Amino acid sequence: RRVFANTLPKIFIDPIEIIEAENGQIALDVLANNPDTILIFLDVNMPFMKGDEFLIQAHIKFPKVIKVMLTGQADKDAIDRVTKDA
Repeated sequence: RRVFANTLPKIFIDPIEIIEAENGQIALDVLANNPDTILIFLDVNMPFMKGDEFLIQAHIKFPKVIKVMLTGQADKDAIDRVTKDA
C-alpha cells in the first residue's frame, strides 16, 4: 500500500490525492463522493466484501474509472466472475 502512495504522485504531472478505504463499502462511498477519481487499486482479500464483488459493483456504478486488482492469492472463480460481470 505504501509503495503506491509513495510512487504514484511521482508518475503524474498534476498533483494527485490518494484516498485509502478500510473496506469495499467505504471505498464505494468514497468513489460516490469523489467524482474525479481516475484509478482504483484493490486486492482480492478485503474486509466485509471480496475484491471481485467490489470490482463488479464499482464497474457498474463507475464504468469510466480504471480498476486494477492486485493479489498474491489468485482465485480462478473470482477472476471468472470479474471477467464475466465487470
